[in-house]
Amino acid sequence: MGLADFEDDADMAEYVLGLSSRRAARALERRIEREPALRESYHEWIRMLAPMNSGFTPVRAPNVFSRVESRLFPAPAPRRKVPLWVPIALAGGAALVLAVKGALILEFIRLLF
Repeated sequence: MGLADFEDDADMAEYVLGLSSRRAARALERRIEREPALRESYHEWIRMLAPMNSGFTPVRAPNVFSRVESRLFPAPAPRRKVPLWVPIALAGGAALVLAVKGALILEFIRLLF
């Protein structure tokens, strides 16, 4: 039994247990159709693992992917509407600062000359 056989055996075990990626599973399914030894390995893994499954009934987990996705990528917080007086107050404050600064500069220039 060569290294490739061990890799095929491990791949087959993962496939039968449902642990293979979708891409790897499709590739293995194509090989099972073409290679009798691999097909026999598939049936052997099914026979070995079948007793482990006898006491369980399949249950589909409800909305697992959507719940995980919503925890990883929460919906953005709704934008709060800014009251009209806020930008007016900010503009007024900025105008006041500029007026005071201008007055101080003019007073400083008057004192110098």
